[in-house]
Amino acid sequence: MAMRPALLLSLVLGVTACGKRAGGAEPSCEQVATHVAAMAKAQVVADVALAKDARARVLTELGPLHDAMLAICTDHAWPASVRACMAAAGTGADVKACASSLAPQHRGALSLPR
Repeated sequence: MAMRPALLLSLVLGVTACGKRAGGAEPSCEQVATHVAAMAKAQVVADVALAKDARARVLTELGPLHDAMLAICTDHAWPASVRACMAAAGTGADVKACASSLAPQHRGALSLPR
């Protein structure tokens, strides 16, 4: 059974994120989505406690993560401050803290606990 992309996103927000892009430019939704998806994949691959079949299933389900995050960021017009915060986050808790500055209806699109 496939996970909803927003639910999957909430499960993988424990990934770390990188800092601002070169030249001080704020990251775009594309850059944030690409980074979070890549970091989520790396986290799953590195999780030695995850059984091989479970790892393969999660990696398959990560497929739509990039597009889902890109759509949510773009459709809800995340402000540059939120995108920069997510790109500078060092932990999943930091990413959730960044998302907490979004309006409640926009946080809901991420399926994050309130």
